[in-house]
Amino acid sequence: MFIVGVDTSANTMNWAMAELLANPQEMKKVQQELEAVVGMERMVNDDDLEKLTYLRAIIKETFRLHPVASMMIPHMSKEACEIEVLGADLDGTDKTYNYQIQAGTMVFINLWAIGRDEHVWKQPDQFKPGRFVDSAIDLKGQHFELLPFGSGRRMCPGMSQGLHVVELTLANLLHCFHWSPSNSTVDLSESKSSHARALTLANPLLAFPTFRLKT
Repeated sequence: MFIVGVDTSANTMNWAMAELLANPQEMKKVQQELEAVVGMERMVNDDDLEKLTYLRAIIKETFRLHPVASMMIPHMSKEACEIEVLGADLDGTDKTYNYQIQAGTMVFINLWAIGRDEHVWKQPDQFKPGRFVDSAIDLKGQHFELLPFGSGRRMCPGMSQGLHVVELTLANLLHCFHWSPSNSTVDLSESKSSHARALTLANPLLAFPTFRLKT
């Protein structure tokens, strides 16, 4: 469990940095927030995290576009049930579909598809952290639009620790350094690895840091 937690946290930060390098205006916004909350003479500490609303929006947007576990752990239906799903007809108009789930059926939740569903999100393929700034959507499994840690009794037990590691580490990477990509275009291609549940960058992310705090 410890190894999985470290790997998934690092992968989330990798995606967040890749998106911020590809969208420098968003990096500028979060660095301005860090300057206002923390100042330029020290690193970010635990007490600062609650005040970093745009940083948390960036992390939510990263989870939406790049869920580390793109397919949740499968669950078996204990009894027959019916679910209603909003989708689209062949002509593009909204349509509701009803699915009958039989008892004993193994069910997978596709977080990647939910995060890019145009019926749920505006401009779903674009990295727009601002969508979460005034949103009540959290990461605790109460909002089915965003379930990076799952939901209910079997949600990820390491959520608090993993989220804290991502927030504090990413905050200090962004606060302490300016970052420049190695190429003019940041490659956001997803890995075609056979490990379908682990959504990673297809190619290693390479960026150059420049220290930005006052010494």
